[in-house]
Amino acid sequence: MCRIYDKYRESLLVVAMALTGNISEAEDILHDVFLNFARGLDTFKLTGKLKAYLAVCVVNQGRNQVKRMNCRRTVALDQAEMCITSKPGPLTTAVANEQLRLISEAMIGLPIEQRRVIALHLRAGMSLSEIAKQLRLPVATAKSRYRYGIAKLRSAVEKEVTS
Repeated sequence: MCRIYDKYRESLLVVAMALTGNISEAEDILHDVFLNFARGLDTFKLTGKLKAYLAVCVVNQGRNQVKRMNCRRTVALDQAEMCITSKPGPLTTAVANEQLRLISEAMIGLPIEQRRVIALHLRAGMSLSEIAKQLRLPVATAKSRYRYGIAKLRSAVEKEVTS
């Protein structure tokens, strides 16, 4: 169990951060997912990739937490970036932190359905057809959620950069 946690922790934490925008909430989600996973190991049957399964669990747990809190907060994603990368130089860190802040704010502004698909595709490395299968959606729906979400992200980031 520890090896699985160590192997997937960083990528799953990034997925949770993309959904919540808060490092503490993302860590809580990750711990809840692994706790539930450990509790159900005796009846667990893997039918696909473990990383994809865990990523979907993180997305679902994140969605539930966002619904429970019924609010959208943006907290600096730079905390997540500092936790999961080596020590870059100050200029690199400043630029990366600003980029992460912009993207985090834009992600939090997306509808949860689009946010889920984008996080699973970009952060968990799942294909759109894998996402559609895991979320029980038509592939066309997953593709359109991704396309519209990316367009909204581009628009929000460009708007922020030019203003």
